[in-house]
Amino acid sequence: MGNSDSHAAFVDGVRRLLDEDVPETDHEFWSSLFAAPMSAEDIFEIVGPDHVRQLRSSRLGNLQALLRRTAVAMAEVCAAADESGVLSATQQTMANTTVRLLTRVVPFLLEDKEDEALSSLLWRPGGCAVDSAPAAAPCNGASEDGAEKAV
Repeated sequence: MGNSDSHAAFVDGVRRLLDEDVPETDHEFWSSLFAAPMSAEDIFEIVGPDHVRQLRSSRLGNLQALLRRTAVAMAEVCAAADESGVLSATQQTMANTTVRLLTRVVPFLLEDKEDEALSSLLWRPGGCAVDSAPAAAPCNGASEDGAEKAV
C-alpha cells in the first residue's frame, strides 16, 4: 500500500470511529488503523480537537476501544522487542502510530475533570460498560442501576 493509500485508509478509519460503532474485536480495522505510516503532523492534521471531543461525547465506546486497542498494540510491540530484540518495519510503524495517536488524544481527555463517564472509562477497573465490558460502569452517564443521572 502506498503512502497516499495509507493516508486515505487512516482518514477513513478516523471517520468511521466518529460515525459508527466500531467493535474492539474488529481486528482488521484496528490493524489497518495502526499500520498506517502516519507522521505526527499528519495525525495532528487529521485528528482535530473537535474529533477527539466528539469521540468523548458521542462515541465513548469507540474511545474506550481505541485506548484498549492502543494498549494491546503497544504490548505486542514490547513483547516482540523483548523476544527478538528487533522490531520489524510493520511493528515500528505500529508503535509510532499508536504513540502519536495517544499524544493527540490524551490532552483532550483531561479537559473536563467533572466528566463522570470519562472518569469511569479512564480510572475504573474495566472502564465503562460497553458491549465488550458488561461488568464495568456505564458509558452514557447512567448510574449503575441504569437510571440516568441528573446533569
